[in-house]
Formats: sequence, C-alpha cells, structure tokens
Amino acid sequence: MRILFNGDSITDAGKDYDSAGISPLGQGYAFLIAAQLGVEFPQKHQFFNQGHGGSRVENLIKQIDQDT
Repeated sequence: MRILFNGDSITDAGKDYDSAGISPLGQGYAFLIAAQLGVEFPQKHQFFNQGHGGSRVENLIKQIDQDT
C-alpha cells in the first residue's frame, strides 16, 4: 500500500530534500504514522511526504493529480 502525505509546513516538518537524506518523511506526524505502521505491518507500506512549506489549498489541488 502506498500512503501519500500532502500539505503545508506542518506536513513537511523539516523533511530532508536531499535524495540521500536521512529523513525524507520529516520529523512530524508523517514520520510518526509511518513508524507505527512499519512496526505493525513491516514491509507492507510505502510512504511519501509531498508536504511543502507555504502550500495553500489551491497549490494542493493543482498538485494532487501529479502526486497521486
């Protein structure tokens, strides 16, 4: 199952934009949810964090087709 987190700076939560980064999910709720599901269902999920600081609803609507 693929799970996409999409939103603003709260979703972004300091994620590392470097492809070799340690924290591609950030340090917020996306990371916590992924960690919990990873414990409960190992190797059953892929997680993606597309949150970007400063995003607004109109940005998310334009981006949703590309992200999903």
